[in-house]
Amino acid sequence: MSEVRRPVAAGLFYPGHPELLRQSLDTLLRAHPTLGTRPRALVLPPGGQARAGAAIAAACSLLQAAAAPPNRVYLLATTPHRTAEGPAFSGKRQFATPLGRLTLDAAGIERLQDDAGGALDDRAHALEHRLEAPLPYLQRVLPPFQLVPVLLPEAGTTSAACGRILQLALEDRAGLLVVVDAPDGPLDRQLQVQARALGLDRQPAPSAPDHRREGPDAPLAHSFH
Repeated sequence: MSEVRRPVAAGLFYPGHPELLRQSLDTLLRAHPTLGTRPRALVLPPGGQARAGAAIAAACSLLQAAAAPPNRVYLLATTPHRTAEGPAFSGKRQFATPLGRLTLDAAGIERLQDDAGGALDDRAHALEHRLEAPLPYLQRVLPPFQLVPVLLPEAGTTSAACGRILQLALEDRAGLLVVVDAPDGPLDRQLQVQARALGLDRQPAPSAPDHRREGPDAPLAHSFH
């Protein structure tokens, strides 16, 4: 059995060729200023580069000039592919994208599982694109980091386990929490509760001038500081 999760969204949600992917990401990221205050968490919209790329790049641009980049990234989303209760963790050693491989933080995954429960479910991770779609953006703006990917059943966003995972990720000053959800979606609402308890402020990601005319239905991203 392979110890690497292969990309399923490459060529669909973002360019599958490494050089084309780098060029498209750099074009999106150049539209945004680089700011020096690293957020504790990001909320990124689900979707491919054509629709959500500008919003994802806006949020990830906040990481480009960070004085202390994160050592690990906690990446959370819901999935219809997780039918059992509780969080789904991955037992793979690495997640691959066209830009290279990301090593999973096995110790971090074990800590979350020991504290919040859940189980290894690589089938759910193999089928789900929501965690994969933001990875190339993060790879482009950050130095090498370890990954802690977590999938939740769609009915599990109000669970104590979900709240605990969000809390632990926010409390990790060496880490960055990335939630893939629509603004004020169920995961975002849970994150807002945990962030308020820690005194963090929610802010919209900066918009590039070319993307401010997309209308009220345009995907949005937020950050927590």
